[in-house]
Amino acid sequence: MKKIVTVLLIGLVTVAFAQQLPINDQYYTNPFFTNPAKAGSSGYSNAFLFNRQQWTNIQGSPQTSIFSIDGSLNKTTGLGLTITNDKDNIFSRTSAYATYVYKIKITDNQCIALGVSAGLMNVHIAFDDIKADNANDPLLLSTDANKTNFDVNFGLNYRLKKLEIGIVGYQLAGTRFAYKEETVGKEINYQLIQHFMGIINYTFNIIKDTLTITPSVMLRSSLGITPQLDAGIMLKYKDFVWTNIGWRQNSCVYANIGGVVYHNVVVGGAYEYNLGSISGFSGSSFEVIVGYRFGNKKSQTNTGSGYNKSDIKKLRKIAQQQSEEIDLLKSDNKQLSKEIKTNDADITELKEEIGRLKNWSELSAEDEKVIDKFKEQHEIKSFNNTASINSSFKSEQYCVIVGAYKEIKNAKLGQKILKRELNLQTYLIKKPGSLYYFIATDFFDNAEDIKKEHKRLKKMGIEKYINGNSWIYKAE
Repeated sequence: MKKIVTVLLIGLVTVAFAQQLPINDQYYTNPFFTNPAKAGSSGYSNAFLFNRQQWTNIQGSPQTSIFSIDGSLNKTTGLGLTITNDKDNIFSRTSAYATYVYKIKITDNQCIALGVSAGLMNVHIAFDDIKADNANDPLLLSTDANKTNFDVNFGLNYRLKKLEIGIVGYQLAGTRFAYKEETVGKEINYQLIQHFMGIINYTFNIIKDTLTITPSVMLRSSLGITPQLDAGIMLKYKDFVWTNIGWRQNSCVYANIGGVVYHNVVVGGAYEYNLGSISGFSGSSFEVIVGYRFGNKKSQTNTGSGYNKSDIKKLRKIAQQQSEEIDLLKSDNKQLSKEIKTNDADITELKEEIGRLKNWSELSAEDEKVIDKFKEQHEIKSFNNTASINSSFKSEQYCVIVGAYKEIKNAKLGQKILKRELNLQTYLIKKPGSLYYFIATDFFDNAEDIKKEHKRLKKMGIEKYINGNSWIYKAE
């Protein structure tokens, strides 16, 4: 019995230092398994179920099952939960951890995430699974031991553009589990030893937004144990399928593959080929992972601000376009302001010009009487009217009179204004022996057309630019 206790104590020490933490090859499928700071980092809410069978040819070899769920509460907060059962020979560890992550944006290209996982761990020792020569040994007949205690892990993840650095501390509380065996009067202690891990990786774009390659280096260490190096390289096609190959120092070479098989369903698997003297009898190791991504990607994988690099690039492009459009609008507005000022000046000048024209062409009372008498004789108010004047018109032609002036220079100025402001082509006519120059529009051969022309001119607002009213007359 003492021999069994001694062996058990040695086994406890061995497990405490060598097999307290389960290893997995699924960092790129679900990094939350490895680093608490990666909870909510994928842009989705995730649920994963994982199983690992290690050294399949060895009885009582390590077996690990993990259930995890994680997601992002908002741009700065991630949450997660992991439930793990890890069995190694007569030792079985069952734990549940709740995880909280806080993300800090440093710049647009770099951020840091801090994660803490705290929970309870139950360590179970199955005495009835001990293989001994004396099956009736009192220790083997003892009740299986169960102890539950507190545990905590801490993780950090730093990102600078495509570079990521992660640091994790496991079992930081150094919790001790004490089992008192009444049959032999001895106390058996099982202590959680602090473990540490560092990982660094860099993502290269082979084909932009399509194919990436990510080499990584991982280093595991614990008190009293030589650090173990783990190096690998991952090839990823979009966010659809990925594969990873790697080498673990003094342990194995491994390969895994994963991808999205249906909508948001993720599956993956890994295979390890053991190296060294153990490879001849240990058998291989296998992993299987199944997961589901809830909802659409929130695009916060690579930033602490809630957007991934692709979205940031698109937003910057949109912002640049909007900035250019704003600059163009500002330029157009400036040009319009100049044109408005120019137009205001032109309008002022036009008003002054029209004013001067009206002053120059102002007729005396006697002239007004003569013009009124002329209009009474020759204005066509009804198209059955046969009134006419002798002029340069061809007989039976109509026109609209849009001005009457005593001096030809004023009449020509009136023509200039009408041409410039209304693009109206006009003609000067003068009755032989008359003192007045009349500005006339184009000539028409029938009454219906001249009526339409007269209405058109009034609609254009021609009377703002002339003295008096426009009127129609006909030549025979």
